[in-house]
Amino acid sequence: MVLTMSEEEIYLTPKKAAELLGVHPLTLYRWAKSGKIKYIRTPGGRFRYPLSEIKRILQQEEIVDRRFRAVIYVRMYPGEDNNIVNKRIEKLKKFAKERGLYILDVIVDTGGGICSKRPGLQKLLELVKRKSISTIIVENRSDISSICYWIFDEFFRAFNVTIEEFSKEKRDSKRFYQELIDFLIEVLQREVT
Repeated sequence: MVLTMSEEEIYLTPKKAAELLGVHPLTLYRWAKSGKIKYIRTPGGRFRYPLSEIKRILQQEEIVDRRFRAVIYVRMYPGEDNNIVNKRIEKLKKFAKERGLYILDVIVDTGGGICSKRPGLQKLLELVKRKSISTIIVENRSDISSICYWIFDEFFRAFNVTIEEFSKEKRDSKRFYQELIDFLIEVLQREVT
């Protein structure tokens, strides 16, 4: 919902507003377009978010007990387009709703990356460390990591965070081997330098 500018209100840039809310600026943009958060547009067409809206959302999230806060984590694999990923996200949202979970954010990681080198996974780890969530919803645990999953599982359990899998089917073995090869290449590169 687009607002008109008020002189008494403080308006924040997308980067600052997203930082305060603990979400990615693209998530904030999606919220604005879906009507979850109000915003204004500057004469140059830039989005600005009223501080009062940030406070309102933070209060709503505080109302939701941490035990029911979840993040959907989706990994976009080579060959997948946005339509495929969006369908996966919708399935996971329905899955979360059936379990009575409040979705704090949807994190989509693209491409490869060893263990924790993906930006979305870094954001997920930050949410866990800040104790903002209790549940991570994935289509399959290999979306987090095929070869390093046990490390993440231990880390999440240390913060009382559980992983809910939509599908426990094994992933394509090509993805596992690609991640393993990427991991070995990174280890070898570290040894050489």
